[in-house]
Amino acid sequence: MSVHTVGNFKSFKANADLSAKQYYIVKLDTDGVGVVLGAAASDFVLGTLENKPTSGMTASVNLRSSAGTHKVVLGGTVSAVGGKLVADSAGKAVVSTNAGDHMIGYAMQTGSAGDIIEYMPSADRV
Repeated sequence: MSVHTVGNFKSFKANADLSAKQYYIVKLDTDGVGVVLGAAASDFVLGTLENKPTSGMTASVNLRSSAGTHKVVLGGTVSAVGGKLVADSAGKAVVSTNAGDHMIGYAMQTGSAGDIIEYMPSADRV
């Protein structure tokens, strides 16, 4: 695995218990202040969770528009470097080819479901 470089964090309130969700994909909750897990490739996601907050605590999010590289938990197989990563229904990263999906970035490694890989963030859409 290559060296993980830290990008820009932004703090939000965790609107759910995310203590077991480090490196999962998050989005804004309906209040626009707190974060919850991303639940679909079409969700407007913020990036990946860097820490392990419980509900009401501060969630540190690596924004998908930031510099550097980040880590993410996979929800499926990534068979090629450069795969366009989006959220699945559990907040894990999967590869998408559907036009209009909100990417978190490009895979910098291959891996299988449950693996933590490095990705290069991007605010692009698939």
